[in-house]
Amino acid sequence: MKKIFLSIILCLFMSQTVKAFEIPSGLPADISQQEINSYLNKSQLGMPYWQALNQDLPFLLIFANSNHLFSLVRLAPIGQMVYEEFKGKYNFCILNTRYKENEDFAKLFNVEEEPALFIINTKTKTYTFVDKKYYNKRKLRNILNIYSSQTEQ
Repeated sequence: MKKIFLSIILCLFMSQTVKAFEIPSGLPADISQQEINSYLNKSQLGMPYWQALNQDLPFLLIFANSNHLFSLVRLAPIGQMVYEEFKGKYNFCILNTRYKENEDFAKLFNVEEEPALFIINTKTKTYTFVDKKYYNKRKLRNILNIYSSQTEQ
């Protein structure tokens, strides 16, 4: 009985996780619903890194491996929050390090543990590492607001 109950809870949890990766409509035209639904088989989600780097907005760069469910569970609400609350202030890009090109790219940022979050300042071409103690919506929201107010000056 406990196994059945645990299986039901796990299935409900997983269905909520998958829903969290469904990005609201209004994304750039190059991201289709099919690509979002199949993120686990994609190398990135959100704006491509090279494109985000050439924008005037700072962006949240996230390195995560889709083979690690824990990483995805932690990132889903963060990605959604950045898109919904910081639209027009930040872009975001999640790079799936399950893919070799992104794994190699993560080495350039000295990523030791995933998920790893960075705020990229596109004007100065610098980045700030976000410590994992801030990997929840409330704390990251504060960090992004502080960073935004400091870089606007």
